[in-house]
Amino acid sequence: MVMFKGEKTVPFYIGLVALGYSIYQFCILVWTMVYYLFINPYPPEFIVGLFASLIPEAIGGVIFLIIGLYLMKVGTKKIEPVLEEHEEENLEKN
Repeated sequence: MVMFKGEKTVPFYIGLVALGYSIYQFCILVWTMVYYLFINPYPPEFIVGLFASLIPEAIGGVIFLIIGLYLMKVGTKKIEPVLEEHEEENLEKN
């Protein structure tokens, strides 16, 4: 990705872990919904409670996703281009 080109610092890797955890949370969320709706169905009167119990996990996943992407963006240092000797001389003359 163009957004993450450059030297990776510690905040980048912390953000990568947070991003991975948010993806893990979303997978658990989807699996829980599939399991309790299709594989081992809940009685209809408990479905509302099931979805209500999954709301905090969904909100937490979104928060970790945002934090992870932000830390990855902030934790990338831009690499300055290396000038050759003749380019440095041209800069000094100007």
